[in-house]
Amino acid sequence: MKKISDVALIRLEQLYPFPHQQVKKLLGTMQIDFIPTNNLAQGLAALVAFDKEKSMVENVMAMREQAKAARSAACSIAVRDSVVNGIKVKKGQYIGLVEEKIVCAGDQLLEVAAETLGLAAEGAELVSIYYGKDMPVEQAEELVDELKKINGDWEIELFDGGQPLYPLLMVIE
Repeated sequence: MKKISDVALIRLEQLYPFPHQQVKKLLGTMQIDFIPTNNLAQGLAALVAFDKEKSMVENVMAMREQAKAARSAACSIAVRDSVVNGIKVKKGQYIGLVEEKIVCAGDQLLEVAAETLGLAAEGAELVSIYYGKDMPVEQAEELVDELKKINGDWEIELFDGGQPLYPLLMVIE
């Protein structure tokens, strides 16, 4: 009988109240393991670590390590006026988020992205930026060029994320 193996990326709060041992028991002979993640950045970092040439055990170990090391940042657009964490935000402004907490706001995406990365990427080796569905690739490339000028230590990779609501999702490793 052929064994099937899978790896599940699950946000920690989604796992409860189903301990992974119970899930494994329900799935019977299927070989399954879990990569605990807290945010999208950790899930993406884990996926990038997957290598089809490695065994499941090797992949799970590498994916867990990458997920644990990844930090998340993002730029979105405010949907209403508010004050969050002492930061005054106006509807339509760009907001910078680090680990899902608003850390800055402004009218220019480049300024907000630079401030957000400055707060999130200290000591980082790699920043992967996923630009959203409403951003033309040329604008995303220009933004990355400007960010590299601001901090030459950042190695920045750009990807078409295609996500709605977030002009930029950033994975920091």
